[in-house]
Amino acid sequence: MKTVDLQLSSLLEDLGNGLTWLKKEDVGYGSIQEKYNASDVQMKIIRKHPKLQNVEPTIVVFNIIDDTEQTATVKKTKKVDDVISEPIPVVKLESNSTTPKADTFESNTLQNDMSAFANL
Repeated sequence: MKTVDLQLSSLLEDLGNGLTWLKKEDVGYGSIQEKYNASDVQMKIIRKHPKLQNVEPTIVVFNIIDDTEQTATVKKTKKVDDVISEPIPVVKLESNSTTPKADTFESNTLQNDMSAFANL
């Protein structure tokens, strides 16, 4: 008779890394049954342990995202100079109205206002 010691932490780690319980359920990462060369009966006994009864494997799925093309949803990082030269929307409240009115500064005005910070 050969004795195999199974550590709960190792089994849980294997299941978290994508190994399945049974060889027939393997999705390409391997199985606990195959790793320990266990029979179907032995696997049933192992899975009856109180800390393993409801534990299921974590299946790892890789999504390949093509980020090599610029789309409307992907924004490039802007330089500080580019940000400063863009108009900034400003909301003004007229004295006799409670409704805000949107307005924008011209880029020249903003650059003049921001030039005070250039030497900091």
